[in-house]
Amino acid sequence: MAEPALTEDTAPRPPRSVVRSRWFWIGAAVVAAGRALWELADRATLVDTIRKGAPELSQDQVDANVSGAIMVSVLWAAVLLMLYVLLANRMLIGRNWARIAMLVLGFFEVIGGAVGLGAVAAGMATRLGFHITGPSIAFAVVSRLLEAVAIGFLLHPTATQYFKLMSIRRPRPPIHPHSPTF
Repeated sequence: MAEPALTEDTAPRPPRSVVRSRWFWIGAAVVAAGRALWELADRATLVDTIRKGAPELSQDQVDANVSGAIMVSVLWAAVLLMLYVLLANRMLIGRNWARIAMLVLGFFEVIGGAVGLGAVAAGMATRLGFHITGPSIAFAVVSRLLEAVAIGFLLHPTATQYFKLMSIRRPRPPIHPHSPTF
């Protein structure tokens, strides 16, 4: 006999590991957005960076490039924050695709962060011309640690069991009589 479909009244509550993972993901996204805003607050460094890269630009062109870079960075940080919140909320209600997306994004973020910190520690970032500050490194480390903890909570056995249950018992839409069958 098939299990009855879940309704709002019969759906299981997400385990603590999933709830905690959600908050760690949101926290990591907020820290990453804070890092972007922190780096953009130093307009003088941005002007110097553009001036070194393109000394032929006039001051108006440099200012326009800095303003454009700030706007794009703020928008990008906002989009990533919204994406992480959306995925974290979908994950909380048992959507396994959101869990997988968060695991993949988190894996690449943590590995990429470790490689980046290794490059900074080896002095390679400075040799390539990147200006890395202490607060930037601190933001990156905190964000990657939050993501690593969130990944750990998502891989907890109670989380795995919750996502299996939610995928098995979720009501499926009816098949349209004229849809092709494969």
